[in-house]
Amino acid sequence: MNRRIFLWAMGIFFPLVGWGQSQTPEFTFFREDQLFVGIGYSLIDHPDFAFRQSGFSYQLQAGFLRDIPLNAKGQWALAPGFGLQQQRLVSNLAVATGTSLRNSLSSQGAHTLRYTSLTVPLELRWRNATPTLYSFWRVHLGLKLSYPLWASNDKASVTEVLTKWPMAYSLVLGHNTWNLFVEYQATPLFKSSLYQQPTPNTRLIQLGLRFYLL
Repeated sequence: MNRRIFLWAMGIFFPLVGWGQSQTPEFTFFREDQLFVGIGYSLIDHPDFAFRQSGFSYQLQAGFLRDIPLNAKGQWALAPGFGLQQQRLVSNLAVATGTSLRNSLSSQGAHTLRYTSLTVPLELRWRNATPTLYSFWRVHLGLKLSYPLWASNDKASVTEVLTKWPMAYSLVLGHNTWNLFVEYQATPLFKSSLYQQPTPNTRLIQLGLRFYLL
């Protein structure tokens, strides 16, 4: 009896193993590009003819994105996440609490605004990757909200002058290690309440490189 049970079990087990091996799909769900760091050059878009950008303005960024594949081949994915970014802006705009930023353009000298923000990005991703191909093309379209945690000018803290949760749009194009990104902050940089005149649309454009670690 035991021998018959053993042979019966083997007769079921081996065909199942063979079927499982032959039916293994060519692709399975897999995740890519979850940790990132980046550096970008910042362009300040300010409508006042007297505005001058000077020095080196830049953005540093780092974060984690949860890659969620949308199809079995893994070519399409959605990626929500969080991160931190640091911004340094150098221009003749003297930022000070309680003053009109519209009337704070200096004819001489450069003023530096630094701030650190918590970021909440969301990306729609395409890539021609496979579970065994780690060098591939990628295109990421993204939205990003950011919340300024701390900001300072040349002398004091000015966190309250910045817009809370501004919206930015991003595009990442690249292959393997090297990825170019462009980011446009669609929301004005400064709070409208700080302007005595109608708020100028001071916005930021970032151009740079992004590196994915996982």
